[in-house]
Amino acid sequence: MTAPVPGQDVWNLFGWVAAGGFAVALVASYFIAGKILASGAIGSGKGQAKA
Repeated sequence: MTAPVPGQDVWNLFGWVAAGGFAVALVASYFIAGKILASGAIGSGKGQAKA
């Protein structure tokens, strides 16, 4: 418990991986929800362009 540097690096890497995975999942769910809404409500509004 004298050198907290390796553990700090591991936790930093774990935090970045977790944040990256969460961001990817958030964007993926956002696009999936957008596709579902676009396919479910085609005639309601043409504001959404196809990606």
